[in-house]
Amino acid sequence: MIAGNARKLAGGMGFTEGPCWLPDQQAVLFTDIPANRIMRWSAEAGLSVWSDHAHFAIGLARASDGRILACEHSTRSIAALSLADGSRQVLARSVGGRVLNSTNDVICARDGTGLFTDPPFGVRAEDGTLYGYHQAMDLPYCGMFRVSNTPDAPVPLTNGVYRPNGLCPSPDERHIYISDNSGRQHKVAVCDVAGNLWVAGATGFMFTRTVARASLTPGAGNGDEP
Repeated sequence: MIAGNARKLAGGMGFTEGPCWLPDQQAVLFTDIPANRIMRWSAEAGLSVWSDHAHFAIGLARASDGRILACEHSTRSIAALSLADGSRQVLARSVGGRVLNSTNDVICARDGTGLFTDPPFGVRAEDGTLYGYHQAMDLPYCGMFRVSNTPDAPVPLTNGVYRPNGLCPSPDERHIYISDNSGRQHKVAVCDVAGNLWVAGATGFMFTRTVARASLTPGAGNGDEP
C-alpha cells in the first residue's frame, strides 16, 4: 500500500470499474457500467465521455499496440478499442464452440500477452436467476484465459477458481493472483506458473491454491491491480 490522502476527482456516476492509466496522455479511462460508458479524466481536461456505447464494459487494460482491451458484458467478449478513432475489434467471444460467460477483468503482461477472467456475473445471479439482458451460461465452468494470436480462440489456463474476478501478476510474472468475491468463497487464489506462460499455445502448466480468505463480512475482494 502507498500512504497518502485520497482525493475525489469526479462524481455523478452510477457504478465505476476498470481504471486504465494512459501515461502518454496523463489521463485515466474507466467504466461507468449502468450508463454504458467509458469515461476519461485528466487534470488538464477534467471528466469527459470517451465512449457512450461501451457494451457495458467493465475491466480495461492497455495493450502493447496501444489499443484498449475491454471486457464487455453485453457481448460476452474481449474487444480491442482504438484510442485514435474508437474502432473496435473482437479478440475473443467463444472457446470450443461455446460462448464465454461475461468477461470481467483483463491485464497485459510485459510482452503484451492478454489474460482475462470469465465469471458468470453478467450472465446470471449466483442463485441462477436470469434478469435484464442476461442469458444462460454456455460454458460449464468459469475460468481464466489467454488471448491467443488466432482471432476468437482464447486459451483456457485454469478453471480452479469458483468465481474469478480481478487478476494481477506478481512483479516477476511467475504468479497470477485472482480474487473470488462470490458469497461462497471470498478468497484470493494464486496460479503458479510452472512453465513458460507466454509461449503461444502452451497449456496445462498452472495450478491454483488459496493464499488469503476474507474473514470479515460484509465485503469481499474485487479487482487485483498491480
